[in-house]
Amino acid sequence: MIAYKIADIGFGFETDVSAESEYFGAFRIDEKDFDYLKDRHLFKFPDYDIPFTEFDRKTFDGADYSEYSFKDGFVKVTDRFDGEKYRCFCFRQSGYSGGEIFFTENGRKVKRTSAELFRITDLFSSLMFYNALLFHGAVVELCGKAFVFSGRSGIGKSTQAEL
Repeated sequence: MIAYKIADIGFGFETDVSAESEYFGAFRIDEKDFDYLKDRHLFKFPDYDIPFTEFDRKTFDGADYSEYSFKDGFVKVTDRFDGEKYRCFCFRQSGYSGGEIFFTENGRKVKRTSAELFRITDLFSSLMFYNALLFHGAVVELCGKAFVFSGRSGIGKSTQAEL
């Protein structure tokens, strides 16, 4: 299992992929540390594929993703990478902390190990379950409001926040 911790919340991924993504290295924790966390969410990458035709009614239709009711839970489907070419499917059962994630390319299921693109998006995809987003930035609080400076490394986000 690969495990990450963000703000005392653990995200574990049952996977055979051992490659570490440079983007999430700072959040990586030991499997034992994950087990001790009170708030933890475990994600799997299923071998099966579920076509759109098996989804129940659409409960949300947004610019970035759609949500459907499915069996005793829901599925979020996103075109977050490249329109119709890449999709991410996130399944979650009611009362279960975590879920199942798989990716498709041009409508066909893709093995996670086939591209670095999919390895670095596991955490981003799992955060969809919680309507959360992780991004690289510096934050400053002013008059009860948070201001975020985001961008690539080395452009001065922290310097700007300090100023």
